[in-house]
Amino acid sequence: MSAFPYELSIPDAEVYNLYTDRRFTLGQRARTLDGRVFRFALNGATLLVPGDVLQAPAPVANHVLQTPNTAGKVGDTALDVTLGATAMTQDQYRDGVLAIELGTGFGFAYALDKHLAVGSGANTGSTVPFKRGVELQVAVPTTANSVSFIRSPFGGVIQSPTTLTAQPVGVAVAAIPASGTPPATPQFGWVQVHGLAAVTTIGTVVIGSNVMVPTTTAGGCAPAAADTTPIIGTVAHVATTTNKSTIQLGGVLN
Repeated sequence: MSAFPYELSIPDAEVYNLYTDRRFTLGQRARTLDGRVFRFALNGATLLVPGDVLQAPAPVANHVLQTPNTAGKVGDTALDVTLGATAMTQDQYRDGVLAIELGTGFGFAYALDKHLAVGSGANTGSTVPFKRGVELQVAVPTTANSVSFIRSPFGGVIQSPTTLTAQPVGVAVAAIPASGTPPATPQFGWVQVHGLAAVTTIGTVVIGSNVMVPTTTAGGCAPAAADTTPIIGTVAHVATTTNKSTIQLGGVLN
C-alpha cells in the first residue's frame, strides 16, 4: 500500500491523446508540471467539444434500488441481484460500485471489475464481480429496493445538460469521438478537473467570481447564482457569452 495517493505525472501533450483501449482505470488522476489535473475517462455516445463542461452518466433507473436475488454472505466476491427491465452492457459498471443503500449491510460501496453483458431481469451476481481482493464486509439480506449499480463518474461522460442528471465531472480538453455500444469502439481520453482551462461561459461572468452549472445552454457554465448550484471554478479571464472564458477549475471538480 502506497503512503501517497497514486497520481500520474504526465507531459503537457498527453492530455490531447485519444485511446480506444482502457489503458488506465477510469478516474485515474494525472497532473502536469504546472499543476493542472486531469482524469482518465470513457466518452459517451456524442463527440465531445473542447471547452464544454461534462457530467457523469446518469444512473439507470432499472439498475438502482434493486433487490438481491439471494442473500450475500461475509466474504462473497459478488452479490446476486436481479435487474429491472433494462439490460446491462459489457463493462458498463467496470470501475464503478455496487452500493448497499438500505437495510442490513448498508453504507458499503463495493468496487466492481470487468464483466459481460447481462439481460434485463437477469441474475447478475456471477457476471459483475468485485475488484480483486474485495469481499462483502457485512451480510446482505434480500431487502427490497436496497442495492444500486453506480457507474464510474468517468465511465461514459456526456456534455452537461441544462438540467443536470448527474454530477459535473470536468471539462473536455480534446474532441474525444463518440463511443459505440460496448464492446464496440470505446473512446477514451482525458478531462480536466483543476487548473486553468478554456471553458464555455454563458452570460456575463466576472473576473474573480465563481461560475456554476447548469445554465440555459448545454456544456456551459454561468455566474454563480445560488448556494445550491455546483460551483466548478473561478473566472481568470472573461470572454463574450457563448465563447470560452479562462476558468481556474476547482469547486466540486477534483
